[in-house]
Amino acid sequence: MAVILLDAEALRADYLSRALSSVRTDRRALHRIPEIGRSEFLTHKYLWDALEQLRPDALSPIADTGIRCVFMGRADIQGARRRTIALRSDIDALNVSETTGLDFCSGRPGFMHACGHDGHMATMLAAARFGAETRERLRDNVVIFFQPDEEGNGGAERIIAAGGMKNPDVDEVYGMHLMPALQSGTIACPDGPLMASTCELDITVDGVASHGAMPHLGHDALAAAVALYNLFQTVFTRQTDPFEQKVLTIGAMRAGERRNVVADRAVMQATLRTYDERVEAECIKLMRAHARAIETSYGVKCRIDKLSSYLPVINDPYAAGRVRAVAGDMCVDMHPLTIAEDFSFYQRQAPGAFFFCGIAQGDKYSSPLHASDFNFDEESLLNGLKVFIGLIDLI
Repeated sequence: MAVILLDAEALRADYLSRALSSVRTDRRALHRIPEIGRSEFLTHKYLWDALEQLRPDALSPIADTGIRCVFMGRADIQGARRRTIALRSDIDALNVSETTGLDFCSGRPGFMHACGHDGHMATMLAAARFGAETRERLRDNVVIFFQPDEEGNGGAERIIAAGGMKNPDVDEVYGMHLMPALQSGTIACPDGPLMASTCELDITVDGVASHGAMPHLGHDALAAAVALYNLFQTVFTRQTDPFEQKVLTIGAMRAGERRNVVADRAVMQATLRTYDERVEAECIKLMRAHARAIETSYGVKCRIDKLSSYLPVINDPYAAGRVRAVAGDMCVDMHPLTIAEDFSFYQRQAPGAFFFCGIAQGDKYSSPLHASDFNFDEESLLNGLKVFIGLIDLI
């Protein structure tokens, strides 16, 4: 009996027509077991058990609760170079108390998949199943990351440090996020900046305490901090190029202990967001110059500490073009966002593209990311799946 081989596009279309049931089952099972970064133990077991059944060429834990799954290209490419593409899903949840009322809502009070990572995982499991089904026709190697701790301490960096992008060396890397600001059936993947860097800053002002009746005997840290806060605004309105986007948010200030004592310490907590590491460095340099001026004026000591930082997500034009080519008529334009994503660290290792997959249906499923009533229809995930399996080249 003759065996009829489907062409690659027909093979993908056939798979998509069969994928919804497993995607829905996986998403709802994972939604019930949300776990925050570095504690995704139940999530890891669910994913591992599902992936193990696929018999990949390599399956290993990485970055503690993460998983690296590899399907090696087997098709005869007649001496051509075999590339390696990486696909990434995040797996962690949030400290959010769910209010959706879903019959598959979180089974862990105080924790919820309120950022769509349950959908990301379900989509990526389906992509892995496609890799398993088509392993004999894979032109390229496919590396799949299920990454922990995206929301917290940068699980991407730990995957890279553990050698996740090596053996085989990754040539291109792709990731996705669900987006309630876009309608279901749309994909956004522009060239260049997509998401900003975020840099956490602690600004400490140390003065000298004195009784409120004798303020001249002290050095008021609170007054100095307020002056510094106001000076910082000039960094962005008068001292940097207005075409170079940046956002400074000072979201917290703590100072003093009692109403009748001049404060001897004030601490401000801030975030700085830009699309260019050079702009970030320039802003911090200017902020420190203002801090030195305040030291002289107020007789205090100022310190600006840079804490954790995510790099900007900058889409490689070739990789983003591949996403748009697969997405076809689903593509829509989207301006860069000032939210952050640690996918950016993978893009420092290999050219890559990150895309948004729309989930809104009119006003339905339009609650913002991290909201306690965040939800989506699993059929929207098939649009992201179409992109991922379209990026996997077949012979």
